Amino acid sequence: YDAVANPKPAPDTIQAFCDLTGLKPAQIAMVGDNRHDLEMARAGGCGLAVGVLSGTGTRESLAAIADVILDSVVDLPDFLSARVKETV
Repeated sequence: YDAVANPKPAPDTIQAFCDLTGLKPAQIAMVGDNRHDLEMARAGGCGLAVGVLSGTGTRESLAAIADVILDSVVDLPDFLSARVKETV
């Protein structure tokens, strides 16, 4: 967050990541454990906003802004793998 002018929930971090990787925001999945993370994902135009309950957020606090909520960040690889299989 200290490498950008405006920290979360501003989209600056998303844009900086895109600038570094050459990816477009719509190609990015932002994973976060609180509303500021997911608000940044929305503000930055991320293709997927993933809430995880292994941090400070609750299902209730993340539900309205997340595309999906996982119990833990540990569940992310299986979730993404299944998502890729759905699109192939």
